[in-house]
Amino acid sequence: MQTTALVHEVYLRLGQSRSFVDETHFLRHLSIQSDEGLLALNDAIGRLAREMPRLADVVECRFFAGYGEEDTVRALGVSLRTVQRDWLKARAWLYRELGGTIRQA
Repeated sequence: MQTTALVHEVYLRLGQSRSFVDETHFLRHLSIQSDEGLLALNDAIGRLAREMPRLADVVECRFFAGYGEEDTVRALGVSLRTVQRDWLKARAWLYRELGGTIRQA
């Protein structure tokens, strides 16, 4: 997928989120500094989805959709503690995979 198409897809997903406010909200949640960084994030999330699908689902809910913990609990049908653990684990995994190149939310 080309970078422009990827960013467009992310923007559309965020726009459909109940918690999406405006373009500033979108830009604030996507702290990648370059096209290469965005592609690296996309690749890393793909690897995460293959290795630990539930963690990737939590990332999609929390990072891309902007869901809070309770919304993520309802979306995934898991406990609050599971969401908290998975979010922490997924952020650490992505941070390590990307060599510390993204700011953790």
